[in-house]
Amino acid sequence: HGVPVIFDPVGAGATAYRTNTARAILNEVKVAAIRGNAAEIANVIGRVAAIKGVDGMDGGGDIVELANTAARVLNTVVVITGKDDVVSDGATTYVVHNGTAALTLVTGTGCLLSAVIGAFAAVEHDIVKASVAALVTYGVAAERAEHKVGDQGPGSFQIEFLNQLYHVSAAAIERYGSFEQVLA
Repeated sequence: HGVPVIFDPVGAGATAYRTNTARAILNEVKVAAIRGNAAEIANVIGRVAAIKGVDGMDGGGDIVELANTAARVLNTVVVITGKDDVVSDGATTYVVHNGTAALTLVTGTGCLLSAVIGAFAAVEHDIVKASVAALVTYGVAAERAEHKVGDQGPGSFQIEFLNQLYHVSAAAIERYGSFEQVLA
């Protein structure tokens, strides 16, 4: 029906079942993009990367190279999230610098990000462009929330992040957005 599918392979690599299920879904469903941390993406394409539960561990290596390779192997847009986020379709690649470590203190922020990418992909048919725009918007909202709550803690951050995501403006994105196209 032309509805873009954003796939989040939560915990791929943590167990054989999760990894095999993620691979089976990718073999059966045409996904517009796959979004995960470096370890999840690496494990989906057959590379070994350490992961504990659903939380990504440092997979080491070059995430730009990983995103480019995964995009070519999976024939879809790959979004790898972490300290910096990478979006690639195997030919065009962007690195997004917005965000904050405070996102790692709140359960579900990765899942929410996948949904936000889906919302952007529903109105922008260029999935690379939609993904970059979603990541920048999400990151700017997180940075503004962190600035507003200071060191009050993750509970305050969580609520304020949702408020900022709701209120984030085009002017704020234009002013604070930080991303670059890199060579694949």
